[in-house]
Amino acid sequence: MDQEFQKRHTVNSSKSFVRERIYTFTHISCMLLNRIVKSVSIELSYFFSSINEDKHSSRQAFSKARFKLKHTAFIELNNAHITSFYSSNEVQLYDDDYLLLAVDGSLFQLPESEEVGHHFGRWKNNTDKALPMARASIIYDVLNEQILSSRLSSLDKGDISLFKEQYEELDLKQKAIFLLDRAYPSYDLCSRIVNKADFFVIRCKKDFCKSMKAFVSSGKDDAMITLKHSLYWDKKGNKVTSQFKEPLEVRAVRIKLSENTEEYLITNLDSSLSELKQLYGKRWGVETMYDYLKNSMEIESFSSKKVEGVYQDFYSCILGTNMINIIIKEAQEELEEKPQNSNSYQYKINKRAATGILKNEIIDLILFEKNQTEKIKKLKSKIKTNKVAIHPDRKFERYKMKRSKRKYFQNKKRAL
Repeated sequence: MDQEFQKRHTVNSSKSFVRERIYTFTHISCMLLNRIVKSVSIELSYFFSSINEDKHSSRQAFSKARFKLKHTAFIELNNAHITSFYSSNEVQLYDDDYLLLAVDGSLFQLPESEEVGHHFGRWKNNTDKALPMARASIIYDVLNEQILSSRLSSLDKGDISLFKEQYEELDLKQKAIFLLDRAYPSYDLCSRIVNKADFFVIRCKKDFCKSMKAFVSSGKDDAMITLKHSLYWDKKGNKVTSQFKEPLEVRAVRIKLSENTEEYLITNLDSSLSELKQLYGKRWGVETMYDYLKNSMEIESFSSKKVEGVYQDFYSCILGTNMINIIIKEAQEELEEKPQNSNSYQYKINKRAATGILKNEIIDLILFEKNQTEKIKKLKSKIKTNKVAIHPDRKFERYKMKRSKRKYFQNKKRAL
């Protein structure tokens, strides 16, 4: 609601949102934060009902008003949110010292339009018609369940390039351990992390480099290897070199997952093999976050066919997700504090149900400060009644090539 903030993120600050209209800067921001996944007309009706205003508007009027606002507003709001959150004393740290940050990229399907397809690119994926797609990258705190940084980019940028941009912009007060999968091992990236005195645990292929091949052939479970500077090519075919030139000593370890399955990690930590296995396993948190974004928050259900509208939906969804996760996490902590029968399962909050309960409540919490603490308390009570049992060591066989034509599933009901 700050006037200076609004000026920074308004397309034409001298003309936009200056006269009294149905939609204010705050109205548009709150509507986008609340996710527009149903018909725009229905969402408009819900919005005005939730703020107790007897107003009516066409979806065309909303569409015209939303493009007076820049998507950068949600990026700045999320940065302010993250700064505030990590300034508190309640932040969970690994080994009482480190933030545990998982990094991963993903492809997002975009609405069909010539403008969007030209800006982000198209992905054919064995089909006759190439679909507009974008590449996303997030840095996710797996212990505190917050997205510290996010990027939505065209397809011509790779995962490593996006993470480098995000990493250079991160302003962390605590040291961090970065957990990355097989898309990320590189001399340049490891050198950047070491140069900032942070740590990494990266899964890599057995033929990642000559020194890794030699380590795999040696049969050892733990050894130091040397990564050397080399030229490489980006997705546009341009030759790229690293700013770092000195050879880098890293630790290579062999982790046995089962009798016939092994994986290989490179790291600059001196933890034991069992600790590294457990540590890398926590990277799965970023995978479940992408699942939550796509299936619960329905981030790919874009409400606009314009590039700016796509950016608005993406970055507002990231901020909304962080806000919702704080409430859900607090409810989970309260649930765990409650004494439970030793013979029963441990329980966790059903995040899909909790997300549905919090839909439309975010607007009320933002716009109306009266009785805010009491409102959050009641919401957490509702959330805690929706819980599911945790089954330890539960596994499902993975079918990589399996595709289903079913559109609706009993165990994947919509949340919003």
